[in-house]
Amino acid sequence: MQREHEGFFNLAGLTRAVGMIVAVQVTLIAMASITNGFKCIALRDLVREGGGSLEAAAAIYWGGQFELILDLSQVAVFLVSAVLVLKWIHRANLGARSLGALGMRYTPGWSVGWYFVPIASLWKPYQAMCELWKTSATSVGWIYQSVSPLVAWWWGLYLTMGLLNYGVMRLMLNATSIEDFAFLCKLETGAGILDISLNLITVILIARIFRMQNARAGLTMDREDPPASAS
Repeated sequence: MQREHEGFFNLAGLTRAVGMIVAVQVTLIAMASITNGFKCIALRDLVREGGGSLEAAAAIYWGGQFELILDLSQVAVFLVSAVLVLKWIHRANLGARSLGALGMRYTPGWSVGWYFVPIASLWKPYQAMCELWKTSATSVGWIYQSVSPLVAWWWGLYLTMGLLNYGVMRLMLNATSIEDFAFLCKLETGAGILDISLNLITVILIARIFRMQNARAGLTMDREDPPASAS
């Protein structure tokens, strides 16, 4: 079957891969949140008793071997997820260009690269995603195309998670009381709920852009990425 737009590659395979790895990530986050819930109960009881030691609170918070395996699994899955999502952004940017979008400010490389630039990473990736949404929706007058509120929600949750993770790390390194560990546990549980929301919105956002590009290219959802050497 001849592709309608030369150089355009269907992102079906990569989009499915992102969806599957995010599903694993959400499952691990949910497990960690449930575990944190039990820790919070134990730490709350320790605070109410008033006779617990800091060592006992630390032992409850850090948990045992199961918690260690769960934490390491989350880190590994997060890294794989990050690589796949960034690869998807790079390929989707190429796709928008192949569909005829002219005058894009963000190249495929920099649509990914800005995530790693201090300070600028607070707004540049958001602008790149807004541009990707617009150019995926249309190539003619794309600069005037509206952007779904979904993009703002995605970026707001992304920044919030960054702040929460920074706060958790600072408090973790400076916890000096049972109350600190109890608050830290609650903070991590709340962060887990927001993290699940961020992952779900990310998948929805990716799926929406994927469908917009495929609809314009005249492709179906089930077609796989053709090999890079295809003509």
